[in-house]
Amino acid sequence: MSGLELLVIKQINAHGVSVCLKPSTPELITPTLTSEIRHFQNSLAEKYYLSPWEDNFFVIWYSQRGHGVCERGLDYNFILNAIKSNKEFEFELYIRELFDLLFLNYVGLGLPIVNCSIIDRTIRGLSQEFFFLNKINFIKNYTSDILGTKISTVDFPDISSNLIFPEFIYQNNLFYRFSFYDIQAMRRLIEAIKKMPLDEDKLENLRDIFEKVKNNTIEQIYQLASTKMNLLKRMAKIQAARV
Repeated sequence: MSGLELLVIKQINAHGVSVCLKPSTPELITPTLTSEIRHFQNSLAEKYYLSPWEDNFFVIWYSQRGHGVCERGLDYNFILNAIKSNKEFEFELYIRELFDLLFLNYVGLGLPIVNCSIIDRTIRGLSQEFFFLNKINFIKNYTSDILGTKISTVDFPDISSNLIFPEFIYQNNLFYRFSFYDIQAMRRLIEAIKKMPLDEDKLENLRDIFEKVKNNTIEQIYQLASTKMNLLKRMAKIQAARV
């Protein structure tokens, strides 16, 4: 169990599950974690097709507490080693699988699945996207206004301005601030979600957007490796020191 980076912690009756992320390097979406998330997604799809459910199935994602401060999401140490070993196909596969899982989570596998996030730390880069692309997000409030006990809605532009995807991608998602964990209130908000199925045209349009960002990310990494290799090495070194 100690080698796992994705821990399915708790089944929430028959209608959901909570999933803890514990990457080997805080707080990256490593190749191993990417593979484990894709395996989990496949298991959900298999479960549905074996025994379809009518109501929404909820997946609540969060990071292990005390597991470090979020970095940029990508595993630059893995990317650097792949490039230095002339195994560029390995880092390309990693990036492709990562963006594929982001897309699948965003559309709930095209099934009655609602992905939810509980975020208790500052996040950025693809770590940010992994959570913010989910349908509903609960974000810990660390401002001076700690007296508010109620969960309150918040506009997405007030949360982050450093976006990887076009802003409209996030606009159908829900974002809340909380100061104290109120699991029952969170649960009521989650269960109130009415997910509408996506038509094929909209699904294809979304897939094209994710493909474009995926390909641009791969191109940017090649550009970084060819023009600013020392920067890539420094980023990888910083991450390696956090293991």
